[in-house]
Amino acid sequence: MATESNEAEISWYHLPFYRSLTVYILFLGAPRNVLIMNGIMTFMFVMYFHFLYILIFTVLVHFLCIYLVQEDKQFFDCLSSYMRKDSYYST
Repeated sequence: MATESNEAEISWYHLPFYRSLTVYILFLGAPRNVLIMNGIMTFMFVMYFHFLYILIFTVLVHFLCIYLVQEDKQFFDCLSSYMRKDSYYST
């Protein structure tokens, strides 16, 4: 009975939030879509061109992505949104 009265007294503003709703999720320090694109490009170069030096380049690109995401977790989302946006004024 005591727990039911305490639950009724908790206001909406004091409810706990899940971290998944507030924290941007990164895989290996980079956003998921960038990591998948990097992996697909690496797979294509290694399988089709038999160019194994691309693995070194892939690691460098991954660390560059980590560096860019340290300050702003949504850097690549903003960049892709900017790239898809049409120019409103054609001057």
